[in-house]
Amino acid sequence: MKVNIWQMGYTTQRDFILEENLVCREMGYVEIDPIDQWEESVWDLLNWSCWSKEGKPENVHSPLDHCNSDIILQIDGTSIYRSAMSLGWRAYSSLEEAVASASIEGHRYYPFSDVKLRSGFRKVENGKAYWMDFDEGKAGKGTWIEVTW
Repeated sequence: MKVNIWQMGYTTQRDFILEENLVCREMGYVEIDPIDQWEESVWDLLNWSCWSKEGKPENVHSPLDHCNSDIILQIDGTSIYRSAMSLGWRAYSSLEEAVASASIEGHRYYPFSDVKLRSGFRKVENGKAYWMDFDEGKAGKGTWIEVTW
């Protein structure tokens, strides 16, 4: 059985800090034998980097090596969609419905793995995102720079 995968996330560090412009990206698929708890099986496979010493399983056709409550799954060729929750899964009949719900569920979403990130302190002030390098100071004593990346 082929299970398609999407991931919710941010395409820039600025959007991540401001928690705006959340998007959904297609992230490949996984092939598994049909089973009742297929969602859990796919979840385990997508988190292969957390448990596998041999590397990525052959039936994972996705760039993901771990996931959280940021994924949406679909049994290929059906209207069976599942969105990961903090505990368990929520059922939907379309990707649009799952994305709309994921956007308001209150989950913490992160930038996609290809997003350029800088470690440091961050804050939102007057609707703008700011960042300060760890090396410039401690707890807000350095120079805050507006995030444009």
